[in-house]
Amino acid sequence: MISCVIRAEMLMDSTSKFLKILSHSIRRRVIKCLEEQGSSSFNDLLKLVNIKNHGELGYHLRALKDLIEQKSSDEYSLTDKGLLAAGLLDDISLILARITQDLLSSPIRYVQSLAFGDHAFFPCNSETNKKDTCFSYLRAGLANGEAAVFFAREQELDSYVHEIQRYGISAERIDEEALVIMSAEEWYINKGKAHAQTIISNWTKLLKAKQKAGFLGLRGAGEMDVFFDCAKTRELLAYERMLGRKITLESCALCIYDDNRLDERQFRQMANLHGHIISKDIAYKFT
Repeated sequence: MISCVIRAEMLMDSTSKFLKILSHSIRRRVIKCLEEQGSSSFNDLLKLVNIKNHGELGYHLRALKDLIEQKSSDEYSLTDKGLLAAGLLDDISLILARITQDLLSSPIRYVQSLAFGDHAFFPCNSETNKKDTCFSYLRAGLANGEAAVFFAREQELDSYVHEIQRYGISAERIDEEALVIMSAEEWYINKGKAHAQTIISNWTKLLKAKQKAGFLGLRGAGEMDVFFDCAKTRELLAYERMLGRKITLESCALCIYDDNRLDERQFRQMANLHGHIISKDIAYKFT
């Protein structure tokens, strides 16, 4: 942070002038390209900066006159101020990257940022951890104009309807069916059977119904331990595998597991079948 301030002070007396010069992404790309290349011709800069208009590049080069120089008729490089500007841009990028990492490393903030297509594995180790993470995730979807559904254990349905209001979700959202709380046993296990294709088909029907009602899509969270309760581990794996790491619908899913019920092999299996993993301490996206 100190080096960032020093570079800014050394560049020029007028901070507003400096910010105006670097306010355009093309100018920033020119500086970064010249920093990496050392020097470059006009035509090479066109390719490196990825623009086709000669006049547009010329305009931005003139705006950068204090930061770049022409070594010859067609060779550009950074001045001393330009090198300082490049260093400042590096500092800013590093600071922003650290801020972003800090934000995303928080599981609560991470689940709030999940978007359509995301399929997340959430092994939780306490009831408080489950509620804090799950309800924050659902609340974020409602704020974005999405419908939300929570598949909870049968015996906990009533308590969750009351508990969820402590997390900033009003009872009106339930009354207007923006948020639906359903039995996980009934949703995933129908008459003692669990069929992956049937569950996904029902999910698609629910999504279409919510879209018809004016919602942008569907954000769901489900307690997956009901599969273990009913000895349907094979069917669970088939379902998670069919969803894939990336869901192809205007939906995102947070699959909740009791961390204490997963052995090491099952944990690895579930992690491999999801695009994201969220726990009490970390959040990670698989690539």
